[in-house]
Amino acid sequence: MQRWLYGTHWISITDLASQSMEASRVIEQVCTRYNLKFPRLGVIADPHPVAFAYGTAPDQSRLVLSQGLLSLLSEDEIAAVCAYGLGRIQLRTASVLSLIAAPLQVLFLAYAYTALMGEGRGKSGRKDLIGHLSPLLYLIYNAGAYPLFWLSRLATYHADHFAVEQTGNPNGLARALTKTAHGIVQAGKRRARPSFLLDGSRLFGLLDLKTVTAASTAEQVQNQPQQCRRIFLWDLANPWARWMQVNSSHPLLGQRIRILGLYADRLRLPIALGMGQINTEINQLDQHRLKHRFWWNLSFYGAEVVGLVVAWVVGLVVLFVLRGVQGHDIAGMAIVGFGLGMISKAFFLYPRTRDPDLTNVVSAMAIPMPALSAVRRYVCRENCLVADGWAIS
Repeated sequence: MQRWLYGTHWISITDLASQSMEASRVIEQVCTRYNLKFPRLGVIADPHPVAFAYGTAPDQSRLVLSQGLLSLLSEDEIAAVCAYGLGRIQLRTASVLSLIAAPLQVLFLAYAYTALMGEGRGKSGRKDLIGHLSPLLYLIYNAGAYPLFWLSRLATYHADHFAVEQTGNPNGLARALTKTAHGIVQAGKRRARPSFLLDGSRLFGLLDLKTVTAASTAEQVQNQPQQCRRIFLWDLANPWARWMQVNSSHPLLGQRIRILGLYADRLRLPIALGMGQINTEINQLDQHRLKHRFWWNLSFYGAEVVGLVVAWVVGLVVLFVLRGVQGHDIAGMAIVGFGLGMISKAFFLYPRTRDPDLTNVVSAMAIPMPALSAVRRYVCRENCLVADGWAIS
């Protein structure tokens, strides 16, 4: 599967040393310390910066890096990423996930095959049939992976801690995370088709592709600690962040960067990305206002359901109390309520904006109070749209 789908080629520890001497040293050190067999090392010629570890047993493990990651990160950052992957191997979470997710990987392979075979739909009935099967397989794959997200999130926290223990470099891992997030977003803009690599390695990788866009913005302002810190405030303080994390295979990046900052503080190192004062900024937020906005936005997010239920209840009251309507009238009122809810939702989610308040994506993600909604859209002057807590260009 690796060679056919991703074009993986396997390398030796010496080959890795030519890319990062420190990474090869960390791998040798960890394997010696924990009496582990060297993982088989793979490199994928893909521009997306990706790293993942898998294998049904520690002595049969694989650690795979993409060429995009090796080109993007510095030596110490590559070493931190390798230590993260070794953490998943040593702590057995890679083995557990590999065993549980094996049927899902077969489904993903079937999805990838049908997606490739179904390209050029409209030219033949066979391609049309295969093309319609592909989205169904992808839906089943995602539904099956969903229950494993909590295990992957737990494994990520432990692997981050392991990486810091082995390298003593929490800042290197923090920088690697933001650079990788930015690299994934930029590489995705240059591709016409979504990457199979990002989806297929989602449970085993360094980051979740679904939640990297905001973090990629932090990479653009890493030399401005205050703005960088405020970007991560959304992950840490906004009530929508909890809902987003439930749907993510990894903890939100703000959570991970904050914990890595605590590790750096404990090691008496400078704290990267301006996260040293993050707790002070969180305490200064108006939590009541944040929660009020959350429930207000959530009510509009389900406005069509609210409209349907309210209209149906009103119809029942009129029917049984005033005896003024028939049974079929209640259905009509419910449909009208549903429609009014959809209209009000559309006006709320997509407000008319003659002069956008936000100048660019960075300013949108770094407003003083991280009150950006996961449902309401904000238009920027750079023709960008901030949606789902992310900045999308």
